[in-house]
Amino acid sequence: MQSGDRVRVKKGATLRSTHPSKDGPYKAGMSYKVTVNHTLDGVTILLGWQYEDGGVRLEGVHWRTLFRYLDGLLPGLSYGDFWGGYKQDHAALLERIKTELGDRFYEERSARGADLYLRVVDPKVRWAGSGGYWVEASVNEVEKLDG
Repeated sequence: MQSGDRVRVKKGATLRSTHPSKDGPYKAGMSYKVTVNHTLDGVTILLGWQYEDGGVRLEGVHWRTLFRYLDGLLPGLSYGDFWGGYKQDHAALLERIKTELGDRFYEERSARGADLYLRVVDPKVRWAGSGGYWVEASVNEVEKLDG
């Protein structure tokens, strides 16, 4: 999607606004049509690597940063899932990520095996709402209209 596109915001979509009376995310009470002003890129992080021998290391970002991202996506995690130093094999955690977050996970082959990536923040579309304040929604919660 790009600037000028017409989209339908789905009823129940999670929205955020810069309007001072809107504190945190809220749900769209109905579906409505808007014109996209601009888009915001999502965030994809390097989780780590899976080596040719099958060993998995989730050390693409600091483990505390990884925990913060995953805590919102995979309920029930603890620091113990990541702790263990450089010898810990994260194969079980990687399988859970692939199973529960498969649509957000992808890998790219590399010389050492596979680089593992996870999209932790979806791309968003933004439009001018009431009073000229920005409103945004995930691209997954809007549909592009023809014309």
